[in-house]
Amino acid sequence: MIIDTIDKQMIYLSNVPEQLSELIFNGFKNKFTAKLFKDSTAKDIAYLLAKYVSSSKKEQLIIARQDDEICGCLFYSDDQDHSLYELIKKEYSGFMKIKVFLFFLVLEHRPVKNETYVEFLVVSDQHRRRGVGTQLIQKCKDIATTKKVTLYVAANNTSAIDLYQKNDFRTQIVQSSMLSGKIINNKKWYFMTWENLK
Repeated sequence: MIIDTIDKQMIYLSNVPEQLSELIFNGFKNKFTAKLFKDSTAKDIAYLLAKYVSSSKKEQLIIARQDDEICGCLFYSDDQDHSLYELIKKEYSGFMKIKVFLFFLVLEHRPVKNETYVEFLVVSDQHRRRGVGTQLIQKCKDIATTKKVTLYVAANNTSAIDLYQKNDFRTQIVQSSMLSGKIINNKKWYFMTWENLK
């Protein structure tokens, strides 16, 4: 298993957007399809996101690769970039554009100075419970140039919470959001933080 940024592994991979898209869709299907989107639309959005992170933001995308298969990924940000919203404006129109904006807005967090924010972490079903998530988190900690790494996790996602706690993340804030409860069926969230004490 090789864990590194995608730009350092791209030469070994084929069909990167397709592989990432499938991984993202399967990992977040319940959020995509809770209220706003049908499976086919959710797959299109996952593909748009996969293309975006693997081309425009590849230095912030860490992947786990076994041979030529992507089996996990972690995408992080440390700035307040809005280029995803510009892409959504180009790709969608009318009511669909509003729905896609709303979906990403509900999940958005804008990192502050000295904060690296984990936008998402997903591991394929067949590679779960093999330490892939831990390796992705460790790589993120290793390359983060900020003092802390943060993330939001749904309170009902106990396996993810356990993973983050095992990797020294601590719950800093518990939040409730009626909007996210309505849109993605997750009302309660934990904001978790790992701090670099070195």
